[in-house]
Amino acid sequence: MPDRVTFHFWTGWRLFKSNASVFVVSILLLFLSWLVLEVAIVFLHRLGFAVWLMLHLAWLFLFAGLLVGMHVMALKSVDGEIPRVGDLFGSLKRALLGIGLDIPFPVSLLAIAGFYRSLHSAAV
Repeated sequence: MPDRVTFHFWTGWRLFKSNASVFVVSILLLFLSWLVLEVAIVFLHRLGFAVWLMLHLAWLFLFAGLLVGMHVMALKSVDGEIPRVGDLFGSLKRALLGIGLDIPFPVSLLAIAGFYRSLHSAAV
């Protein structure tokens, strides 16, 4: 690992260890939100595509808000404040920001991969 990255890694690790329980509980809550979605999908799969779509959109909105809450917790930790699990749910109003952060990056990766494949196929 380059030296300029190592410093940031160790800083992040130190901050994580100082508040490990809060961050682990937050990650477990993110996982449990996905698990609840999957259980709901299994039990409600006979109701059709509209229910499936609504459940997934609701989960996407919730998950995006929780991710923004994780960012708030990380920023509080960097600023020297003590992050709390309640900070995870305090940013649900900013879920659209989370969706804006969650969706464009993977889509841009897919676009870059597709563009690369199209250039590779054209050259052959």
